Amino acid sequence: MKKINKAISVLLCLVMALSFFGVAAFAEGDGETTCEHIYKDTVVPPTCADQGYTLHVCSKCGDWYKDSYTNALGHSYGEWVEVNAATCTTEGLQQRECARCHGLETKTIPIKAHVDENEDGKCDECGADMPLKFIFSPYEWLKSFIAFIKNLIQGIFA
Repeated sequence: MKKINKAISVLLCLVMALSFFGVAAFAEGDGETTCEHIYKDTVVPPTCADQGYTLHVCSKCGDWYKDSYTNALGHSYGEWVEVNAATCTTEGLQQRECARCHGLETKTIPIKAHVDENEDGKCDECGADMPLKFIFSPYEWLKSFIAFIKNLIQGIFA
């Protein structure tokens, strides 16, 4: 029995040792030979929004990495151009274009106030009803009324 236990112990030690070396060999690699990379370099220039870099791609296995980063350029917008004029009923629109990427930036122009220059109670541009404006404030109206009465009395007694 002692010989069988000794044989089993030796066998287990042997299996464990082989397992250890097998795990160590497995950890070192997957059994394939490592690629001796041959990288092809491509310089990707920066754009207005994205940074540039150099892309290295292995022609054998497809492995890749990036380095030599450069900052994004930022947009180079021109002057604002009015696309649609604002009216008293709709907002207007302005835009400007980037000289590098031709991207557009837009902004709205606020709605204009109604105009009633002929004081007929309607907007001169769109015809919307508008409240009539008082020419005088209540204080100015009272001053005008007193001056009228004063002139009337002076006219009677003159």
